[in-house]
Amino acid sequence: MLRIIKVTGESLSPTFREGDYVVLTTVPFFLSQIRAGDYIVFNRAPYGTMIKKVAAVAEDGGGITVIGSHENSVDSRQFGSISADSVVGKVIWHISRPEERRPPISPLLVIFIGILAVSTASIFIRYAQAYAPSLTIAAYRLTISALVLTPIAMKTRRAELSALSSRDVLMGICSGIFLALHFATWITSLEYTSVASSVVFVTTTPLWVALLAPFTLKEPLTRLVGIGMALALVGGIVVGLSDSCTLASGVIACPELADFIQGKAFFGDLLALFGAWMAAAYVLIGRRLRSKLSLVSYITIVYGVAAIALLAIMLSSRQRPWGFPPIAYLWFTLLALLPQLLGHSSFNWALGYLSAAYVSITLLGEPIGSTILAYFLLGEKPAMLKIFGAILILLGIYLATRSEANISAKLPAPPPENG
Repeated sequence: MLRIIKVTGESLSPTFREGDYVVLTTVPFFLSQIRAGDYIVFNRAPYGTMIKKVAAVAEDGGGITVIGSHENSVDSRQFGSISADSVVGKVIWHISRPEERRPPISPLLVIFIGILAVSTASIFIRYAQAYAPSLTIAAYRLTISALVLTPIAMKTRRAELSALSSRDVLMGICSGIFLALHFATWITSLEYTSVASSVVFVTTTPLWVALLAPFTLKEPLTRLVGIGMALALVGGIVVGLSDSCTLASGVIACPELADFIQGKAFFGDLLALFGAWMAAAYVLIGRRLRSKLSLVSYITIVYGVAAIALLAIMLSSRQRPWGFPPIAYLWFTLLALLPQLLGHSSFNWALGYLSAAYVSITLLGEPIGSTILAYFLLGEKPAMLKIFGAILILLGIYLATRSEANISAKLPAPPPENG
C-alpha cells in the first residue's frame, strides 16, 4: 500500500522542507527492510506523526534510532528509540515543493520598456493607413510576429509545446482570438477618431480587468490598486479630451455632448472601447496561462492564432493583402518588431510575475508615450490639459506599484525561461 504525506516543519531541511510531500510504502515486507539512512514516518506520543532519518536499527529488535538534521531537532536524543510497531511507512519517493524564483530582471523595468515600445503603435498605424486598410495592417502585424517566433519556439520549446494539455491549447486559442479582435477593432477605430481618443478608450482595459480579476483569477483588488486605477483612468480621459477641450483662465471649455456623439468619431470611440473589452479578456486568460508556460511558448501560440484569425477576417472583408508600396511594408514590419514583439511580449513576460490588474494599469502609460513621440516626430505640442492628465496617469501607476509588492508575493512563479 502507498500513502502520501505532507511534510511540516524544518527538522530535516534542506533534504525535506516545509510543504514537500513524501510517498510511503506501508507494506510490512518493506518495513522489515528498514536500514540506517532510510527515512521513515512514525507515530510518537506526545509529538504525533513525525518524519526522521534512521540512524541505527538494533539487530535484536530493540528499536530504531532516528535523528533530525539539526542539533535542536526533536528525535531519539530526546525520546529514545522507537519500536517497529510505531512505524507508519518508509519513504520511497520525495516530491519537492516548487522553488520560488526571482525574475532575472525587474518586471517594472520590463514594463517601462514595453510602454515605450507600444507607444509607437498608433504613430506607425497612422503612417501605414496612408497606404493600406486597417485589417490588413493588423493581419501583417501579427503574421510577421508569428513568423519570427515560430522557428524559435520549434527549436527551443518543442517539448513544452508537445506536452500542452487540451485545456491549455483551448485557452491559448481563446486568448489569440480575443487578441485578434482587439487589434481589428482598435486599429480600425483610428480611421474614425483621433489617436488620443482611440488610445484613451482602448486603455480602459484595466477597469474591466480589475472588475473581473477577483472573480476569474481570485486576485485581490487592493485599495491602492483601486485608487491608482481611478486616477489613471481619469488621467487617460483628460488626455483624450484635451484635443477637443480648451483651458483658458482656469476654465475648461468642451463641446456639447450631442456634438461629441455625432459623426464617425463616436463610432470610432465605440470600436476602441470594444477593443478594450477584448484586450481585458486577453489579459485575464493570459495571466492564468502564462503562469504555466514560458514566454516564448505562450506568445507563439497566441500570436499565431491571432494572425490566422486576422487573416481570415481580412479576406472575408475583401481587403487586399498585397500591392502596397515598399514604405507600407516597412511600417508593417516596425509594428511587428517594436509594439508587438518587444512591447506586448514585455507585458506578457511581466504577467508571469505581476498581477493582471497591475499589468493592465501600466498600459495606461501608452497615451503618455504616444504624446511624447507625437511631439518629437509629428511636431504636436501637448496642451496643458494633456500634461495634467499625464501626471494623473503616472501617479496612478506609482500607487499601483506600491501595492504590487504585496500582491506579487502571493502569486505562483512562472516556469523557467532557460533551456
